[in-house]
Amino acid sequence: MTKAEYISKINKLMDIIENDNAGYIFLDGFERARIESELVSLRYEYFMSM
Repeated sequence: MTKAEYISKINKLMDIIENDNAGYIFLDGFERARIESELVSLRYEYFMSM
């Protein structure tokens, strides 16, 4: 995966979390935990590949 692809995926997931925090969308606990876990995984992969 390229740097641009990592950044794009992270930004999309962060947008979902930010919309949930703002009350525009409502995630259940399981879905929010899944998204946060995916963010951590992507960030780890990105920094390990540098």
